[in-house]
Amino acid sequence: MALRALGYLAADRERILRFVALTGVDPGDMRRMASRPDFLLAVLDHLAANEAALLDFCADVATAPEDVAAARAALGGGDMD
Repeated sequence: MALRALGYLAADRERILRFVALTGVDPGDMRRMASRPDFLLAVLDHLAANEAALLDFCADVATAPEDVAAARAALGGGDMD
């Protein structure tokens, strides 16, 4: 789920630039970091922090926000509320 979310962010220049700006991650390191649970959690946290983006992602990949919440929990994230 988190890798799909990263792909969703990367598919749009504005979305990925916002993610980079808010997280401070080096774009050149993203591929390497994509295997790290803490980075994947940050990707899902980024989406969870913006309801419009979360809902757009869910529509784009045909999943429910609850599935994103479950993926966050699996990576050690807390409640989305």
